[in-house]
Order: sequence, then C-alpha cells, then structure tokens
Amino acid sequence: MSPDADTCQIPSSLFLERLSRARILKEKCEYVQAVLLLEDMLIEDPGSAAVLEEIAENEWCMGHVRRALLAARRTVMLHAESAIGNFILGLVSIHKGEFGRAVEFLQHANRSQPDTPDILRSLGWALFHHGETVQGVVTLERALNLEDFNTHTLCDLGEVYLTLRCIPKARSLFLRALDIDPGNSRARDGIAHLEHHEHAPQDAVVCHAVV
Repeated sequence: MSPDADTCQIPSSLFLERLSRARILKEKCEYVQAVLLLEDMLIEDPGSAAVLEEIAENEWCMGHVRRALLAARRTVMLHAESAIGNFILGLVSIHKGEFGRAVEFLQHANRSQPDTPDILRSLGWALFHHGETVQGVVTLERALNLEDFNTHTLCDLGEVYLTLRCIPKARSLFLRALDIDPGNSRARDGIAHLEHHEHAPQDAVVCHAVV
C-alpha cells in the first residue's frame, strides 16, 4: 500500500446516501436542514471537498455571503479544479463588485465544467461589467441558448441590452421573462425603464457587434 492510499478512499455507501439526501434538501430549498446534515458529515470527514461544495452552495442560496466564501475557499484549497468552489468565489466577487476577480474564478469554473448555463450566465455578466462588452454579451447569449427558459438570464441580457440602448432587444427579453413568470419584478422594472430610453439613439456599432 502506498503512503497516500488513505487519502484516496472511495466514499462509503452511507456517505453517498447522506450527500444525496443533502442535495435533495437543497433542491427543495430546505437549506438550513441541508447545512446541518452537511456539517455533521464534515465533522466526520473534514477533508471532503464534495461536502464543502454543498455547504458553499447552500450558504450562498441563504444569502450568507461570508459563510459561502469561507466554504468555497476551503473547497478550492482541497480541490483547485472544483467548478462549484470557483463558481461561488466568482459569485462572491460579483457581489463585491470585483468583476476582474470574478472573471478569473468563473473562467476557471467554466473550464472545469463547460457549458453550464449558470456558470456562463455569471461569467457573461462579469465580463460585461469588467468592460469586455462583446465577449460578455456573447457569453450571456450562449447561456440563454443552453437554457432559454431561464428568467435570470433573460433579465441579465435585457439589462445589458438596455445599457447598450438596444431597446427592441431589451424589450423582447423582458417580455419573454414575463411570459414565463408574469410576476417577475426584475422584468417589470426593465419594462418600466424602457420608456426612459425609448427615444435615445442606439449605439449602432455596439448593437451590430453583439448580434
């Protein structure tokens, strides 16, 4: 047996069952219960990147930014290629307005787990706000192509096109979001803001560049 063999143990069936249960709780938005279960698992196995990934996601979903950040940092220390760990670090960086750092983390996440709509959406948003306009829009469009019913992506793109004064595109995206979710406040706010930009001249160069 090699000296490192004990660091490569196959997870037990009980561990996998509990991890699956925690993920089901997360899908049901029962984040507190999920974290309690995951923290018990972490006591038993402090070096489990899979458990830390789940904790980071649940903490982020509850709006616990600092706790999500700490769990994500621990995750990437154990497993530098963790898509979820880097994704959460990217989201925290966006939350802080640190778009350059966000791009780095989210590009890393995208390399580890390509063509994931949520990662691409966040990467596109970060790129756009980091000044990489065309690449940001293209990346957001890619996320929407992969998941065309995602109201978050529709509203992200709507706000981006509104910023670029591409009014017809912005309106179309906000209306699609409202078709899916009539009560979507972000889409409603977008439609309300359109009238303030209706008569502003479009930036034709930018709009043509990102089509």
